[in-house]
Amino acid sequence: MTEGSDRSAQDRSRVDVGTGVAGLTAVALIGAWWLALGRPGPQAGTPVFLLQALAATAAAFLLRRVARTPRRDGGARAWQWMASSAGLFAAGDVLLFFLAGQGPAQLTVAYMVVVLPCALAVVGLFRMPPGVAESGDRVAHLLDVALVTVGASMVFWELSLRPVLWLEAAAPFRVIMPVLALADLAILAGIASLLLRRPADERRLSYGVLAAALGALVLADASVVGQWPGAALYHPGRGLFIGLLITTALIERHRLATASRRDDVAEVRPVYWLPHVSIAAAALVLVVGAARGGPGLVGLAVAALGLAGVSIGRMWLTQRDMARLRRERTLLANDARFRSLVEQAADMIIVVDATWVVTFASPSVSAALGYRAGHLVGASVLDLVHPEEVPDAAGRLRECLADGRPMRGRWRLRRSDQTFIFTETVCTNLLRDEHIRGVVLVARDVSERQALEAQLAHQAFHDPLTGLANRALFEDRVRHALARRRSDSGRMGVVFLDLDRFKPVNDAMGHAAGDALLRAAAHRLVSGLRAFDTAARLGGDEFAVLIDDIPRHDEVMQVAERVARAFREPFVIDGREVETSASVGVALAVPGQGADELLRNADLAMYIAKKDGRGRAMLFEPAMHAAATTRAELQRDLTHALERRELSLVYHPIHALDTQAMIGAEALLRWVHPTRGPIPPSTFVPIAEEAGLMVTIGHWVLRTACRDAQAWRSRPSGPLPLRVWINLSSRQLPEADLYNHVAEAIRESGIVPGAVVLELTERMLLQHKDRSMDLMVRLKSLGIALAIDDFGTGYSSLSHLQRLPIDILKIDRTFVDAIASDEHATALARTVVSLGELMSLDIVAEGIENQEQAERLLALGCDAGQGYYFGLPMAAEDLPAYADRYRSLSTV
Repeated sequence: MTEGSDRSAQDRSRVDVGTGVAGLTAVALIGAWWLALGRPGPQAGTPVFLLQALAATAAAFLLRRVARTPRRDGGARAWQWMASSAGLFAAGDVLLFFLAGQGPAQLTVAYMVVVLPCALAVVGLFRMPPGVAESGDRVAHLLDVALVTVGASMVFWELSLRPVLWLEAAAPFRVIMPVLALADLAILAGIASLLLRRPADERRLSYGVLAAALGALVLADASVVGQWPGAALYHPGRGLFIGLLITTALIERHRLATASRRDDVAEVRPVYWLPHVSIAAAALVLVVGAARGGPGLVGLAVAALGLAGVSIGRMWLTQRDMARLRRERTLLANDARFRSLVEQAADMIIVVDATWVVTFASPSVSAALGYRAGHLVGASVLDLVHPEEVPDAAGRLRECLADGRPMRGRWRLRRSDQTFIFTETVCTNLLRDEHIRGVVLVARDVSERQALEAQLAHQAFHDPLTGLANRALFEDRVRHALARRRSDSGRMGVVFLDLDRFKPVNDAMGHAAGDALLRAAAHRLVSGLRAFDTAARLGGDEFAVLIDDIPRHDEVMQVAERVARAFREPFVIDGREVETSASVGVALAVPGQGADELLRNADLAMYIAKKDGRGRAMLFEPAMHAAATTRAELQRDLTHALERRELSLVYHPIHALDTQAMIGAEALLRWVHPTRGPIPPSTFVPIAEEAGLMVTIGHWVLRTACRDAQAWRSRPSGPLPLRVWINLSSRQLPEADLYNHVAEAIRESGIVPGAVVLELTERMLLQHKDRSMDLMVRLKSLGIALAIDDFGTGYSSLSHLQRLPIDILKIDRTFVDAIASDEHATALARTVVSLGELMSLDIVAEGIENQEQAERLLALGCDAGQGYYFGLPMAAEDLPAYADRYRSLSTV
């Protein structure tokens, strides 16, 4: 069982326990209410029905959970009936809450609704497993149930119904009383049926508590009927019934979750004394009723006659069954009868003597093994057993001979065509039986079951899509390989493989094409391996290979590189070529290494291969683990960096190339770790983006940069009309709330929207091509400016660029670096400037390091630039003093 499924089972268990506790708490509150107020009348009793409805609802929920739990005894439908009954009980209590204290007609409706769940409960009781198989047994069972029910009806008549049946009461009450009595008698019949079929396994407890619950309901109704019409609408027995019903559901859920689920046990352990107690109680009631006299004795006499008739029928049936058993015992003692039964048996029956020589073989041997029955007589039975299993068979036969107890074994037996079948054999020592005088072997052909078990075992350890080993089997084989080679475990390795760009293929061509690609990839992978190498699909588009028993370590890497090359070739899926590749990680086993560590190393190497360019093979090195550990620690610390105020912004000045005036500043993110010191953005920004932290950090950058810029622009000693340039992360662009966050940052800071420039890269725009256009139009509607950062390093087409609502192009530093010495770089920069002029865009150059570069760019027509030639990035509070040295009269 996986960790995810364990957690899910624990969650379901907590829901069950919580529901049970809530229901039982409601029942306890009902009891406390009853004890506190004594025996409240109809009007005062109404509030308690809501608590009772709550408890009944909890019982219905838990019983439904019981009904939906997998089981093999066929009892799901019965528990569903019980759940429906509990639900109707809850509805009836809600109805009683609204109708209590009203007229007889309304109460009649309410009590008729309360009676309806009894019918569902009776159906559930009669459908509870185990059932009664034989027709004769069913008749006997029904007669026993009738004995209990008729006896109980006499008790109910005498103690509850007869004293009040002739009292003056409204017509509706005179209807309710007999209907309620009949419903309770039906429940008693169901309880009797359940107890007379009580199984001998773990279900006894839940069945017993269920019978007690319904018994409490019957006693409560009997009390209400016996005190009619002055009785309260509520009796504590109904609360006890619901509490026991909740307990029943919790017990059954626990049993199904923890037991071995051998719910198909046919053996029953009925409450045999139940009919006898019922007859005795009926006799006592008859005597008491006759002594008391009064009206209603005729009904009592009729019930007594019915009870006598049922008893006579049951006695006759018992005598008939005993006679039948005597006849069968006589017939079984007859040798001819025995041989007739043996000849008709489908199982093979072989009798051997104390030396394992066959003395008898049933005709079924011919159909199962192909030998004539007489052909085996005189031969040793061990000659039929597969040579690999002869020692086990001989040992079990000796145990059967010595102990006298039946023994079981699973052996392969040889057929006449020299093939083997799988059998289950039971050995019984009947050497002392005068009719047998031998050891009886009853063998059943289980070849089909064995094949099914093998198929199920294969499915449990193999991927159904590709037929390769799955993760469980692969990890098991890695552990076994390491255990075999502890002395020289370095001569084996593990290869992890992940398909590159699989998701786009799956999304574009559909899941069927994605599955076809995975099957083709599995075939290509296996075709490049040795026959005894283990290839597995770990899940999704990840595969793995165990390469064992290799003479040299470098052979594993050779296999990995060969696989990587093979996956560069396109696949043909549904008549279309699909370009993909594979990132491959390799880990070699070292002495003392565990399977988990070896697999983790291969996975880490694969991750590095995918990160460093895809389509390549990478061998694990210990430094990778250290780097991964450091990366994980940085990611963990970065999660709390904002709240710990470890992140800050610095601003890199942007100058007009013609006047040298400072016109703006680009906000740059910095992280000063409390123990590691300053962490470069090139290190922590990818970590933040991969961990999904960049969206939150990006929103903080927006608010902080706008606030700092507004502080410059509204400086009391003299405003600085500067623009703030803010880089957007690739993780922010697909966020639905980006527009709102930008608008909120502008509104909170009070900055003029035109003083805000958002920078996006070509790669980001292409990556989110379907969303970028609409988003940029919305952002432009705020009045801000948009800039394309690192222009010239991506693959934007001119037509795509023309459609974008951008204002500024930033020339990437790779063009600026060589502009003073490389004519080709100068030509490229001139092209970018010309393109900007053609599209009426401002041009800003990045990475200006010296005066010559600045002059060259100015000559080409570039408007502005930034770089270390002008100044280093600085804190927000230091920027005004710097800007004062380059004050410009221009405003935004």
